[in-house]
Amino acid sequence: MDMSEIFGRLGIVPALDADEDQMALDTVRALWPEAEPQELSSRPGEYLDARAAENCHETCGGLEGCRWRGYVPRVRRLDTPPFGISYDVAYAPCQFLMAREEQRRLSGAVRSSSIPARFSRCTLEGYTTDGRPASIAAAKAAAMRAIDTGDGLALCGPRGTGKTHLAAAMAGEVLRRGQPAAFVCVPDLLDDMRRSGADEGGAMDVVKGLPFLALDDLGQQRTTEWAGERLYMLVNYRYANELQTVITTNAGSPRELAEKLGDHGEYIASRLYEMCRWVALQGPDCRMANRGNNACRTLSA
Repeated sequence: MDMSEIFGRLGIVPALDADEDQMALDTVRALWPEAEPQELSSRPGEYLDARAAENCHETCGGLEGCRWRGYVPRVRRLDTPPFGISYDVAYAPCQFLMAREEQRRLSGAVRSSSIPARFSRCTLEGYTTDGRPASIAAAKAAAMRAIDTGDGLALCGPRGTGKTHLAAAMAGEVLRRGQPAAFVCVPDLLDDMRRSGADEGGAMDVVKGLPFLALDDLGQQRTTEWAGERLYMLVNYRYANELQTVITTNAGSPRELAEKLGDHGEYIASRLYEMCRWVALQGPDCRMANRGNNACRTLSA
C-alpha cells in the first residue's frame, strides 16, 4: 500500500508542491490581483481544475465525456464578516446540464415536444439546394443566419418544399449549442394543452417561455375559439418577451395565415409579422415528385 492510498483512507489530503500552490494562487489572482495565499480556502488542485474549465463550454463534447459531469468548478470571492475575504472553488451546473434538465421538464409536460424520428437527423448542412429553386437556397441561408442572430423566422409555402426540415434542423442546432428548444406540430401541441389545462407546469406554462420554439404546420389546426385563444396567448407572450420563434405554414402570406387562424388570426399574424422574417419557399412537392431521389428524401412539409 503506497502513501497516497494511506492518506486517502485516512481522509488526509497531502500538500501539493510549491509550484502547484503558486499556480493555484495565480489562477485566483488572474481574477482578483489582491488575493493573498492565506485567503485560499479550497485545495490547490481545485483551483487548477477551475482554470482548466474556464472555456470548457467552447470545446464541450457533451455531458457523457465531461470530467465534471456537468458541474463546472468556478473560483469565487467570499466576504464573510468577521472572517474577512476568502477565495474558494464552487461547482455549478453548466449550460448543457441545465438545458438537459429543462428538456426533461419539457418532455414531461409536452409529449409532442421531441423532434420526430423522421426529422431528428435533419441538419442545416444536409438541407439540399442543388438543382432546386432559388427560394430554397434563400430559405436555408435565412435559417442559418437566424440561428446566429436569434431572430424569428416564418417559413411559408406549399407542402413538400422543406419547411419542416429547416425548422427541425434549427431546433436541433439550438439543442446542440446547449440551449432548451422545442419543435412541435401545432395540432399536437393543442392536444397537450387540452390535456394539461391551465396547471402550473402544463404545456402552455412550459412552452411559452422557451428560448427557442418551432411551431410546425401553423394554420393546419382545427379552428375553434379555444384553439385561437391559446395560440394568441402563446404568440403574444413570446412577442412581448422577444423569444425566438420559428413557424412553418402552408399559408402564402400573413394575411392568408390570419384567415386560417380564425377570430384571433389578425392579432396572431400581426405579431408574427413583426417577430419573424417571412421567407417564401417555392417548388414542387419533393416527396411526390422525387420519391426515389436521395437529394429530396429528407425534405418535408
